[in-house]
Amino acid sequence: MNKRLKAILIAGLTVALLAGAATAAGARTTYTTSKPVLSGTPQKDKPFTISGVITPKSTAESRAKVKIILWMKYGDDEYGVMDTYWAKLSARPGGKPGTRYARSITIPMKGDHGVQAIQYRNGKQVSKSPTVYFTVQP
Repeated sequence: MNKRLKAILIAGLTVALLAGAATAAGARTTYTTSKPVLSGTPQKDKPFTISGVITPKSTAESRAKVKIILWMKYGDDEYGVMDTYWAKLSARPGGKPGTRYARSITIPMKGDHGVQAIQYRNGKQVSKSPTVYFTVQP
């Protein structure tokens, strides 16, 4: 085997190994979305805040978006989507890991509801929180 062909094969193998390592490193990233926390007992026509934390931290290279889904109970244990909202993201105080999400919403009717947060990166869903169920008081 001549030197030139050998150098090309070694360069190709090196590039393939580096690409595989980068893909494996990206695949190991674990995305989490915490269970939403309500700022108080939801009441009809009164705003309240839904907040939580996503990890890893949202950066310019890996920009996150968080959608809040508001569920409403329609029948016997059947919930349907009532509305969706985009949450505001902000840095956590004190340099804590992750990014805080928050959104203020107002529900115009009493009854059983739930909220769930879904994290997106590069337009793809990467994680979702458990749903928090509550009853809106009149």
